[in-house]
Amino acid sequence: MTMMNEERASARESWKGVIEEFGQAKQTVDSFCAERGLKYYSFKYWQKILRREALGIEGKKDPSPKFRELPIPAASGDPYTVELRNGRKVTINANFTSDSLRKLIEILESC
Repeated sequence: MTMMNEERASARESWKGVIEEFGQAKQTVDSFCAERGLKYYSFKYWQKILRREALGIEGKKDPSPKFRELPIPAASGDPYTVELRNGRKVTINANFTSDSLRKLIEILESC
């Protein structure tokens, strides 16, 4: 492995830890970066690179859509809250279909 590849691998591991820490921090990217003296665009770059690697996406273009319209059924029953792996919480109506919920979680976790 060349010196440049070693440096990139080291940076990847370092940023992977930072991105994982961010997932637990429950802060905005701006405040998280400011608090730790990180450059916002460096953070976003590595977040995107590591997300693509985790999803097995190759190339420069992210094939996943940025927005999908989901049908929302009329409310009935008590709402419930779903906590995602990244710590974000989503409150939905009790009659929200499991297929729509699955799609919503997939979209939110890819952001």
